[in-house]
This record gives sequence, structure tokens and C-alpha cells, in this order.
Amino acid sequence: MKTTNILMMLCSFVITIAACEKNVSSRLGTIKTSKSELKIGDSLGVHLQNIPGGAVARWSVEPSAGTSMDSLYSTGWNVIAFNQPGTYIITAEIRIVPSNCTPSPGHDTCFNNATIAQRLSSTVIARN
Repeated sequence: MKTTNILMMLCSFVITIAACEKNVSSRLGTIKTSKSELKIGDSLGVHLQNIPGGAVARWSVEPSAGTSMDSLYSTGWNVIAFNQPGTYIITAEIRIVPSNCTPSPGHDTCFNNATIAQRLSSTVIARN
């Protein structure tokens, strides 16, 4: 009887852990780019997938010299232009912001005080 109870508890524990792991992996977002290589002067579409509801992304590109983007903040989509050759890392820092708060350049308070959900990045190459 004791052995049966212990086995049932152990099985329940394993099933609970497996269920938790599945939920964690389903919350992981991804960053998708329209291309992995492009010519200088071209623009690149960048899209976030599987990010949490209420999430806002703050975008950055390293190195930033010779780049421009449509928006510093977005809820999932951005366009980035590359005017110099090189390898660039595009990063989206994703945070859950309150519904009554809209982050904008120069007014980062609501974004900075929000909960960090994820940091996603992708590498692209701009060639001559």
C-alpha cells in the first residue's frame, strides 16, 4: 500500500513537471526577419512572434552607426534600414506595460518600470 501511494505521488509529480515545462516553452517568443542578408540601402522587415499579450518591444541595433528604424517602440513589427556594410545584431527587449501607459522616445518611464518578459535578437548582414 505504501509503495503504491509513493508511486502514485511520484507519477503525479512527474506529470506536473512535464505540464509546466510545456507551458514555459509555449511562451517563448521569436524574432523573424524578412532576410538574413541584404544590400546596403535596403530596408529589413522585422516581426515578433509568440510574444505575451500587452507586450511592447524596445528595438536596438548594434552597431547602430549607419542604421535607422521606423520606431524605437512597437507591439511587434519594425522596419530597419542599413546604410553601411557589416554584421548587425537586432534586439527587441520585450516588456509587459500597463494598459494605461504608452512608451515613446524620450518618455521611457512606463517601459523602464514594466516587467521584462524577454530579450530576443537576430543577426543580419548588410553587403555592398
